This record gives sequence, C-alpha cells and structure tokens, in this order.
Amino acid sequence: GGAECVACPSGTYTSEYGSASASDCVKVLKVCLLVPSYRTTASSRAYDPGGHNRLAGALSAIKEINDKSDGFWDDVLPDTTVVYEWYNSGRDAATSMQMAIE
Repeated sequence: GGAECVACPSGTYTSEYGSASASDCVKVLKVCLLVPSYRTTASSRAYDPGGHNRLAGALSAIKEINDKSDGFWDDVLPDTTVVYEWYNSGRDAATSMQMAIE
C-alpha cells in the first residue's frame, strides 16, 4: 500500500510519490467489494444471485456518490472519488480471509 492523501492541506504535501500543492491533491477512497457471485465451496459450486444483488447495490451506491451533479447524495464525500476492486468471496470464509489479508 502507498501513502494516501488524507486531507488537502494548504501549501504542499509530500508522500512516497513525490510532492504536490494542495491544488493538485485529488482525494480517492478505494474500497474492496468482497462479495460472492459464484460459490466456490466443495459442497456447492453455483451462481450466487444474492451476492450479485449485493454487488449491484454497492456499485449503484458508488455510482451515485461519484456523480456530483445528479441531485442524489451530492454532499456525500463531495471532494472524493470512490474507486473499487471487486473480489469473489465464493461464500467461503477461508477464501474471504485470504483475500482480505492480500
């Protein structure tokens, strides 16, 4: 992991990526979506519609938060862009734990 720009201070700030002025600061919130879309346990290998519904809900919320001009949730994280990485947990605790650690 790298250094994050937690706040945009006046003047300049320095991270492992170099220095920048406050006007160059772009805040990004990176989230991990760890939801099942396909079960990967030995007893059940199948499409997981509940997992897809949760993923769709999360993606819809991210889209609404990132759209600052649609009148919905425009004041939530106003100067921040939400980005995500999605992983299939397979509805398996061991898989989920390993992915969370990585």
